[in-house]
Amino acid sequence: IGPLAAVVAHSFGGAITTLALARGLEAKAVVLIASPSSIADVLRRFGELTGLGNAGMRAFHTAIERQTGVRLADVEIFERVARLQVPALIVHDRGDREVPFLDAERLAARWPNATLLATEDVGHRRILKDEDVIRRVVEFVVVATRAVQAVAPLSNEPRRRADAVP
Repeated sequence: IGPLAAVVAHSFGGAITTLALARGLEAKAVVLIASPSSIADVLRRFGELTGLGNAGMRAFHTAIERQTGVRLADVEIFERVARLQVPALIVHDRGDREVPFLDAERLAARWPNATLLATEDVGHRRILKDEDVIRRVVEFVVVATRAVQAVAPLSNEPRRRADAVP
């Protein structure tokens, strides 16, 4: 699919979005809200939350890799974003108890063309309903997509749909 005007993703959806972008998804702008910066950290926090020990975590990692056919090290978010050129807005609450604010700082520092928007007192889920966040996300997407349209080369060829028969 694509190119998309924008992708707005929350939490683990942000991790999946960076993988899709790295694998060729085209988007003019990206907004990650409360996204982790490391799959390894997400799994470690999950293991701590559920009480999995070292052996349990190793088995969990092996099961994930076997089920997906992808090595976890190959989908590490922090490493991947350094190569992305799409403009990004990283939105994160300083008091998020599920994904630490440090993750947003790491993403914004590593991602070229990224802007960090820090919030206060909206947490991991209420951030999605915060009127100021919604307004800022919409403004970012509008400005970013207009900027891309202004410099995009014009083509006389109509874009074919993915399901079109050649």
